[in-house]
Amino acid sequence: MNIRKSRADDKDVLIDLSEFAFQYELSDEDRNERREQMKPEWTWVVEEEGQVVSKTTVIPLVTYVGGKSFNMGGVSGVATWPEHRRSGFVRELLSKSLEEMRSNGQCLSFLYPFSIPLYRKYGWELFTEYETITLKRDQLPERKTFPGQIKRKSSVDSDIKTIYEQVAPRFHGTLKRDDEWWDRSVLKKKKGQIAAYYDDNDTIQGYIIYKVKDQHLTVHEWVSSHVEARNALFSFLANHDSMIDTLTINAPVKENLSFSLPDPKIKRDITSYFMARIVDVENFLQQYPFATQDKVTLIFHVRDPFCSWNEGTFIVKTGDIPGENDVQRAQSKSEGAACTHPPKRGIHTDIKYLTAMLMNAQSPLHLYDQQMINGNKKDIDTFSDVIPNNCPYLYDFF
Repeated sequence: MNIRKSRADDKDVLIDLSEFAFQYELSDEDRNERREQMKPEWTWVVEEEGQVVSKTTVIPLVTYVGGKSFNMGGVSGVATWPEHRRSGFVRELLSKSLEEMRSNGQCLSFLYPFSIPLYRKYGWELFTEYETITLKRDQLPERKTFPGQIKRKSSVDSDIKTIYEQVAPRFHGTLKRDDEWWDRSVLKKKKGQIAAYYDDNDTIQGYIIYKVKDQHLTVHEWVSSHVEARNALFSFLANHDSMIDTLTINAPVKENLSFSLPDPKIKRDITSYFMARIVDVENFLQQYPFATQDKVTLIFHVRDPFCSWNEGTFIVKTGDIPGENDVQRAQSKSEGAACTHPPKRGIHTDIKYLTAMLMNAQSPLHLYDQQMINGNKKDIDTFSDVIPNNCPYLYDFF
């Protein structure tokens, strides 16, 4: 087994493997476009007897947590030919990827799992889900007038990008999008009409990307800065009543959008979506924007058998400025510590549960009640109080 970075001459082999593993087929035009977009330095491969048999790609991305941006490694395209599966190749590729992410300062990693149990073994945990809301025509909100106006867009312009970047930091896990990502990922996958709401000062406050087909309206993306913008966009959608029977929207589960509807008795389907992993605990805790202006000390006893650099006890003292914390790693006896025992205080947690808590996907109290984490109840409560209450959500897919 030889693990190496992919090369330019691997591109067609990697595309073939992706087509087989994920069961799709590219047209000649799409294949040529994919070749041009591929960056060999992002992909690790396993080579056996001169043949590429397994691969994984890490896309360098930026995500928001608590309103602060973090470098993140987006794991994508994990695939192995069937005759080489269950040989430990994925484990080795993920290990290499995590080591490289750490060295690149990517203290977080996201991925879309084909198997949640598999990636939990390697330290990833679910951090976001979404609900698909389906409304019948007679359940559409009542049409109302608003001080602003709806403007139809022929393409994504600077106004659309600006309001997205204003709203995205309100969530845990949204991506910071650059122009290339808008063109290559967002608009490629979310085809349709674009409509934006501008307030009475002619300032954009929200937009939707949507499509109408076969009497069904699908909202691919919905961004609104406040309730007025949300309601104005809903009223705009209600104007499609003569041409649709149903309307579907994906929304963050924790926002409980259905409750704000006149008729909340609608169809709701909840889907588990992306998983997250802390790649570098010390680096992440140093930057994490704890929601407190007081000086708070937190102690975490972390288990991470897949990334040895995360194993141990971390003592966090929150800073005067959110995201500028002092983090000390308690030395073990083998590392020369004078004391043979780590502090008795603190929270004992696996890496995946620490990730879920800091992404506000699971509350410390819930995990404590479920005996998934251990510690003093007072320490659990203190930790709960300083986690930013942002809703975890991801508009994108990769």
